Amino acid sequence: FTFTYKDLYKSVLKTYSFLEKLNLEKGDRIIIWGYNSPEWGIVFLAAALKGVVIIPIDYMATADFVQKIHSAVQAKVIFHSEYKIPPELGIRKVVLDYLDSHIEELPQFKAVKPPVGEDDLLEIVYTSGTTGDPKGVMITHRNILSNVEAIKKVVNASLSQTFLSVLPLSHLFEQNPGFLAPLTTGCTIIYMRGLRPNLIFKTLAEEKITNIILVPRLLKLFAD
Repeated sequence: FTFTYKDLYKSVLKTYSFLEKLNLEKGDRIIIWGYNSPEWGIVFLAAALKGVVIIPIDYMATADFVQKIHSAVQAKVIFHSEYKIPPELGIRKVVLDYLDSHIEELPQFKAVKPPVGEDDLLEIVYTSGTTGDPKGVMITHRNILSNVEAIKKVVNASLSQTFLSVLPLSHLFEQNPGFLAPLTTGCTIIYMRGLRPNLIFKTLAEEKITNIILVPRLLKLFAD
């Protein structure tokens, strides 16, 4: 499946309308728990535009971890991948894989100035909790904008570059240099299902990948 920037723009505006249909208002919180995908990014951008606070959770997290985070943030909606079955939270559940079916008939949000300021809260990013209770880090729109601008000074991204998204989008290390910064310069981003080494190498060759954000554990795949 391919998305042009025009497709992305229309989907984000329709998803904004969907958030309104769900009665979400500025400051309300949503959980995104799913695999990297265009739909993940669409929901993130629509929520950011509306001022809805995003709680991104690592797709490797357990249902118990999701329950614990929800107890802390009191989200109104959880957006999740088809194969990530959330616990019973008493809130609306939306499957990311079927986002198109929810927004297909909705009107595009009228592109007026969004009710969001740079110092408004954009997301709360939680630690894994492996060394204690998970801790939430409050990230504002200004924090993200500052990071993106700094990244663009270091990574000279251009229209001709293609990024492969491997690390979880719930982590700022992928979110900033692997998602938001490339979008601001018109790069292409490739999403895969799974991290099998043969799939990664196949995608690197077929899609002519120029950039990939990695950590040492994944770099070891290339060494092996």
